[in-house]
Amino acid sequence: MIYKTIEAYTDPLNIKEYMEKPVCEISDKQQGFLCGLIKKYKPDKLVEVGVAEGGTSAVILNCLRLISPHCKMYSVDLNERLYYNDKYQTGYLLNEVYEELSNFNMHKMLLGKYLPEQMKEIGGDIDFVIMDTVHNLPGELLDFLCICPFLSNNAVVVLHDISLSTIQSKGICQSYATNVLFSSVSGSKYWNPNDRDLCNIAAIKLDETTKPKISDVFSALNIAWAYIPDKEEIELYRKAYLSYGNEYADMFKKIYMRQSLAYLKKNANEINFSDIIESLKNDEIYIYGAGDFAKVVSGLFGEAGKDVKGYVISDGQGKDEVKIKDSNILFLSEYIELRKSSDKKLIYSIMDDEATEQLFDKNVDFIYCPKNIFKIIE
Repeated sequence: MIYKTIEAYTDPLNIKEYMEKPVCEISDKQQGFLCGLIKKYKPDKLVEVGVAEGGTSAVILNCLRLISPHCKMYSVDLNERLYYNDKYQTGYLLNEVYEELSNFNMHKMLLGKYLPEQMKEIGGDIDFVIMDTVHNLPGELLDFLCICPFLSNNAVVVLHDISLSTIQSKGICQSYATNVLFSSVSGSKYWNPNDRDLCNIAAIKLDETTKPKISDVFSALNIAWAYIPDKEEIELYRKAYLSYGNEYADMFKKIYMRQSLAYLKKNANEINFSDIIESLKNDEIYIYGAGDFAKVVSGLFGEAGKDVKGYVISDGQGKDEVKIKDSNILFLSEYIELRKSSDKKLIYSIMDDEATEQLFDKNVDFIYCPKNIFKIIE
């Protein structure tokens, strides 16, 4: 047998009869698989990452009522309102059936913050996790690496939508984050071969090999990302990864830089010069670089009614070596200090790896203005 299987447990699904209009993004067969794992392992502390309507949350809590009523359950979601309809609160279906759940006081909903911000309240000794969030990389990989140090040595991690990228019928689907996670985490693995959606739910039971092989999950972050989280989010996760040691946090920062660079290059054709001009508003504009190309860029911004205040070069580069003379030339360190006092935007076009690494390392925001948007430049 390829992976282990689990006997479905469907009794807890009857909680949906008390909902006015049941909505669950996990099918009945998949919920039976999930509840079968809960029945087998009887967790003491369960964390659900990704809530949406809360239909599956209610099924899980009902399963715990029947099997493990002492279990504490935490449901975590970044969205306070339902991600596709802000008319509803995230988890609203769970609130519809709370009177039917005698263990409702064992549950806590944690909304509006990223997982690393919630872990202090959740704490350790977690022995069961359900992950069903972004599906696109880096997505669930970020959250697994965040929560892993808080898991018991034999915890069970359930992953939904591991086959989503093959189920979606329109366009190119990049929703394979949970499959990458399932493939890269070491442990005993369960699947649901009777699921009509190509085994779209699976689980990993951690064992003595899981945490020593955590580097495999960090390595999986090198697969191309479908989106780039903002710097504040990345910093939250980087700090969380310090629990693995500085080398892992540093590795993550370098991967983020490379992924950001690759993402910018890949999407360069979608960047429009007029949109950049519109976004600048009343900001002071500085251009990274002070050579011939910077002259051309400066002229084009001038034609668009945006004056360039100065030019930024790398620390250590000689100001007398640049081709632009009689202008405001700043070292990167000088620009960083100057931008503290007013709104400034750095236009970045050259996409030199060494220069890009400096910008990321010093946490300097910039607007990428690729050469291809300047029609006069070949």
